[in-house]
Amino acid sequence: MNTDELDEWLGCFLTDMDLRRLEGVSVRITSERKPRVVDLLKAWHGHVLRFELEVGLPDSDRTVWGVWDFIAALALRSRLSRGVRKVDQDSLERFKRALDDVDSRFMKFTEMDEFEIALRLDGGGRSDGEWWWDRIPRVGPIRREADRIKSALSD
Repeated sequence: MNTDELDEWLGCFLTDMDLRRLEGVSVRITSERKPRVVDLLKAWHGHVLRFELEVGLPDSDRTVWGVWDFIAALALRSRLSRGVRKVDQDSLERFKRALDDVDSRFMKFTEMDEFEIALRLDGGGRSDGEWWWDRIPRVGPIRREADRIKSALSD
């Protein structure tokens, strides 16, 4: 999805006024790195679309993202969750609709991760509200890699 398509998608949910309000809403990652909440939303959207598109690709495709890319995306979603708390009430409902749109896409190609492979590999505890850490793609290269890791950890 190119920038114009991404902006068009975002425009289905957020008004120009919302975007101006959200301009100053950021999430501190490090002292130097404070991405805007809108950029985090766009990044989450981009990651979910890519995961969705790659489900049918073979493991031999060297461009396919793997389980570590998936974990990075889950961490990005966690940062986005922190950012949502900073969105003002005037824009919150519309922002959440955009986020819900991406989350529902994510839910469609994932399922509950009974083995908690993402959590195990991430090594960090997560809050109960971070449901995305409990999901794994149903099929595809990420799932196959996760299954290989699960098998190695079970031995």
